[in-house]
Parts: sequence; C-alpha cells; structure tokens
Amino acid sequence: MSGTPNRIREIRQQKGKSGTWLAEKLGISPQYLYAMEKGQKSLKVEYLKKIADLLDVSTDQLLVNNDDSKEERNDDIIDMRDDSVEELAFMIKSWSELPEEDRQLLSEHFRFLYWRAKQRKKEKGE
Repeated sequence: MSGTPNRIREIRQQKGKSGTWLAEKLGISPQYLYAMEKGQKSLKVEYLKKIADLLDVSTDQLLVNNDDSKEERNDDIIDMRDDSVEELAFMIKSWSELPEEDRQLLSEHFRFLYWRAKQRKKEKGE
C-alpha cells in the first residue's frame, strides 16, 4: 500500500498514543511508522491489521477519508460499473506477472472495496 493516504496519525493522536508506543508494539522503528503515516513507506496489510487492533478501530477507518461526501464515494462505484470493467478484467489477468506479495496486496484491496460496496448497499437498504 505504498503511497496510500491514511488516517493512522490522526487516529493515533485522537487515542492519545505516541508514535513511539505504536512503533514499539509493531516492532518497527518510529521513523518507519512516521513514513508509513505519511504514505512514504509501504503500509503492509499485516501492519494495517495490527494498527487497527491496537487503536481499536476498523481497517477502513484507518484508510477512508471521512471528509469525502457519501454521494462522491457512491459516484465512484457507479463510474466503475460503466467503462472500467473490461480494463479491470485485463488487469486481473495480468496479475500472474506480479510478485506474490503484490498479488496478495491487490487481493486484499479488492476484498476491502467489495466489503465497502456491500456496506454502502446495506446502508441504502438495497
């Protein structure tokens, strides 16, 4: 998840936890944690899950920017249904060329996006 915008620092500070505390719990250096918070270093899925547990939040809370309006986020899903399905299918077929770690990250991303789409659908009562 290199370069992935996230809310780790914001939530960590809201919970009154220091970067040093969180880095120690994760077994990484504070510098690496701060770089992950800024999106400068890869945010590995296993770190994301551990951070969510340590801060008592869901992984989507760490990743989703709540400043985006619900309507804008729903528009993104609708756009995906229109033109991008063929492109997405081609990308998925090309996954075999990627290293295993990257394939796992892509799989995690898609599972998360699918889960969020189901949550939005449930919220709408569909």
